[in-house]
Amino acid sequence: MGVLTGPARWWRSLVLVPLLLATVLASAASAQAVSFSLSIGIQGPSSVTVGASNVVGGLNIVNTSVGLGSVTLTSITYHPSCADFTTACTSPETGVFTLGSTAFGGAGTACAGRTFTVTSDVSGRYTFATSPAIVLAPPGAGDTCTISFTFSSLRVPTTDSTVSPGIQTTRSAILLGTATATGGGTVNGTSRSIASITVLPVQTTVVTQVSAASVAPGVPFTDTATVVGAAGVAVTGLVTFKLYGPDDGACATAAAFTSTVLVAGNGMATSAPFATSQPGVYRFIATYGGDVNNSPVAGVCNAANEVVTVLPPGRYVPLAPARILDTRDGTGGIVGPLGAGAAVNAQVAGRGGVPASGVSAVVMNVTVTQPTAAGFLTLYPAGAALPATSNLGFTPGQTVPNLVVVKLGTNGMVGIYNSAGATQVVLDVAGWYSDSAGPGDGRYRPVVPSRILDTRDGTGGGVRLGPGSSIDVQVAGFGGVPATGASAAVLNIAATQTTAPSFVTVFPTGSARPGVSNLNFTAGQTVSNRAMVKLGTGGKVTIYNLAGGTDIIVDVGGWYTDGSVPATGGTFAPVPPARILDTRDGTGGVAGIRPAATAVDVVVTGVGGVPATGVSAVVLNVTVTQPAGPGFVTVFPAGGSLPLASDVTFAAGETRPNLAVVAVGAGGKVTLYVSAQAHVIFDVAGVYF
Repeated sequence: MGVLTGPARWWRSLVLVPLLLATVLASAASAQAVSFSLSIGIQGPSSVTVGASNVVGGLNIVNTSVGLGSVTLTSITYHPSCADFTTACTSPETGVFTLGSTAFGGAGTACAGRTFTVTSDVSGRYTFATSPAIVLAPPGAGDTCTISFTFSSLRVPTTDSTVSPGIQTTRSAILLGTATATGGGTVNGTSRSIASITVLPVQTTVVTQVSAASVAPGVPFTDTATVVGAAGVAVTGLVTFKLYGPDDGACATAAAFTSTVLVAGNGMATSAPFATSQPGVYRFIATYGGDVNNSPVAGVCNAANEVVTVLPPGRYVPLAPARILDTRDGTGGIVGPLGAGAAVNAQVAGRGGVPASGVSAVVMNVTVTQPTAAGFLTLYPAGAALPATSNLGFTPGQTVPNLVVVKLGTNGMVGIYNSAGATQVVLDVAGWYSDSAGPGDGRYRPVVPSRILDTRDGTGGGVRLGPGSSIDVQVAGFGGVPATGASAAVLNIAATQTTAPSFVTVFPTGSARPGVSNLNFTAGQTVSNRAMVKLGTGGKVTIYNLAGGTDIIVDVGGWYTDGSVPATGGTFAPVPPARILDTRDGTGGVAGIRPAATAVDVVVTGVGGVPATGVSAVVLNVTVTQPAGPGFVTVFPAGGSLPLASDVTFAAGETRPNLAVVAVGAGGKVTLYVSAQAHVIFDVAGVYF
């Protein structure tokens, strides 16, 4: 019988070394030589991985004795791991493998139908016991016994016999037996066999997760790595976290931060916290160093869930409203209606008072007019993927405006996408956000929404507007806006009880009326739109109505500092548009049409690119759809009382959007109130710190 040796053959499953340990002369008279010999085949895979369980192994025993009758097996001993790599197995290594407690005889052999009890001693030697003893007939007549067992791999052996991949150890089987020589006399003998097996470390994987996808400047963040190995195999060792950035897309420069952490008992390691005031995109690489039973894992740049964006803090600069795009007459360089499924890029930076550089986002009043089919319009940073959000919904023939806050993209442009039909598009810019904090002006201060004008009942001292008429509205000193120190205000303007098709323009008091509009309506409509308006003479804004009569309602939601006094906080950062609530499909955890006169809290932090902490207010595009009747929606800080104010007004069956700038309340939530049954959608566009 051949013997396989040498490191070049480490992959072979069996290394068999049967030994003849007893040669006995039965009697001097017969001078017949006899030999006790059992061939032992150790069966099973040539390699296993740590953590593998219920692996099938076996012993194939064949009586190859000479000059003997049947052989009775008196002892079957198996050593699953021998550190000395000899047939004697004088140094069994415990804890490498464990055998199942029961083994079974193979069909068609002398062991058929037998059950063996498998026990071990403190040295790691396993004994197979059955009763009565196994008897092997002489060669050629029932001379074989096959025993099948299962084993599990617990760890890598301490001693390695080769330099091949993995750690190689030796399995040893030792059989004791007795037989009667054909010429007379009793023979007792021992046979041994060994076979190599390679034990491989677990091929671990590492699952990583940053603590937040985006954070405000100065807010610490961490990375957590979970090392996933095999069941029952402890994971130890170190994870090294390296952070690259800002804006090192290939992780090619020196790491900005390194943290090395011991793996905990649950296989997890969390880096030390890191905080920076420098905005940009940061990328973690987590590398697991491995241990004796678990393979190392090298991290890679741009792995899933390993990117953190430190948002740039910006200030708001209000402008006198200016038209920068009108596809009806070619203003802005785009002529003619936008077709179905079409997208165009509109230049914003460098136009209408917006600087050519240093701008993170802009505030624009976007108007759809003369649409030929029902559809929606989406604005997004040029060069970015089209988001699954919308800014305006419309029906054929409708003129619909909506205030939009949108991050600038490639070359200071924004993308405009039309979903269906053909429609003309108008952009009126109202202000812009810087890409750095700068001085103390332009910092946002949210307030609990408050009504400062209602011409229906005389609130704010106003009267109903007639054709070509205007009203000056006192903003500074009312509704939470201070009498001094405010440069601009965030207002919701509503027109109701209208008698003719018309539009409304809101602008700083004392300045010339611009050729733009904030609200467009027909007779009998009630419509609303957000406006971020620079305050004019005496802290006022002027509201102009073109035609017919209309009542005007103004609700204030916040204001911006003018830099006259030191200011902190209130900076702004745009985020890529993301849908965080849709009651139609349960996005945001609120499923089903909202019943009339009900309120529900909606989480707005830690979702859609909004940081989990450090956020004072969020910019939401709020869309009402499928309303059962006329009504309004109010969004306000969670934990507060329902204010006398509204964010969206709507008629039965229509889809109506409006921008809302809402202070974040208890638990990082805002409260959504609907006066009439309707579905509601939130698309987030930016955050205030």
